[in-house]
Amino acid sequence: MSSHPLTPPDGGPATATALTEGPCERDLYLTCAKFITTSEYAPRLRTRRRVEQTLTLDAAERGWDREVERHRCTSQRIEKLLADLNEPFED
Repeated sequence: MSSHPLTPPDGGPATATALTEGPCERDLYLTCAKFITTSEYAPRLRTRRRVEQTLTLDAAERGWDREVERHRCTSQRIEKLLADLNEPFED
């Protein structure tokens, strides 16, 4: 069973290809054009969005502009995924 944050409860892949590598590789779903998901994963996407928002604020406080941009882009990608599913951004 994959440790990918979007692995379905049955252990099957949540993407076109199963991502079972390290943390950086697991984030590929945020930029992969072939990534597919369903509303079943919306709670996990919302949780990840909150993490990215927290990291954005932390990076801004530290003056890490590139990290701010990276976390904002990740948050925006998650928002697009949620919007495509007609899911709210917040619980």
